[in-house]
Amino acid sequence: MLIYGHINSAFRKARASPERKISCLATGFKLLQEGWYFLRRLSGDDAYERYLEHCRAAHGDYACPLDRETFHRRETERKWNGVKRCC
Repeated sequence: MLIYGHINSAFRKARASPERKISCLATGFKLLQEGWYFLRRLSGDDAYERYLEHCRAAHGDYACPLDRETFHRRETERKWNGVKRCC
């Protein structure tokens, strides 16, 4: 609802000129794009891309990163193996 309110108010302000309408559309698109990135980060969908970025930044060409399937298998094992209770 919050994003819809921002976009709706932006369209109301944009009635004056076509340039403002394009600017408002760009703002709306940017909000949707940021929301999509947030959802990917929250769900872990971008974990492999973040892993590759970490390897490049921390290890440079020295490290040989895992392929996507191996990374996913290891992350799944790490997440679900071991004690999973509060007490």
